[in-house]
Amino acid sequence: MPREKVRKVARWFEWVALALLAMDGALYVALVGPVGRLAASEERRRVEIRERIQMEKEVVARLERFKNAAPKTSEELASFTEEHISPRREAYYRAARLVRELTDRSGVELTGISYRSDPWRGEPLRRLSLEIRVTGPFDGLLKFTHDLDDSKQFVVLENCNLQERGGEGLAMNLSAGMYLEP
Repeated sequence: MPREKVRKVARWFEWVALALLAMDGALYVALVGPVGRLAASEERRRVEIRERIQMEKEVVARLERFKNAAPKTSEELASFTEEHISPRREAYYRAARLVRELTDRSGVELTGISYRSDPWRGEPLRRLSLEIRVTGPFDGLLKFTHDLDDSKQFVVLENCNLQERGGEGLAMNLSAGMYLEP
């Protein structure tokens, strides 16, 4: 082969190599850059999904604990209601008996008691308002109040007024709420 032909072929190979190099650079810029950004975006999305799955697993675990505790809670609520909440038909009797027993035990005199059933608004428990008037020494009134607060019945003490009775001790007006089944 003549030399000139070899040079032409070599030059032709150089141009083809340069063209391939330019095409490789253009393809890198056109394809690899966006694909890399797309891969990074997909990686971020995968990490976010993994974090969301972890949070959802924690929520599911909390709900499982709550679901497993629900029967125990239901039993405890039933036990509380049975032991501390009076049925409506027995509420007045139990309230009167409780106040009578506590006045006898604390050494104070019951001078009056009144009841008022508050309107029921569809709540789980109904409220019976008690207005109790007792007289006696301070220690007895304190014991009465403490025993009423610690009684087995679900009673909430709301207001307590003490007045001196001119040498006869003290008079106490006590407002309380007793809760009962509707």
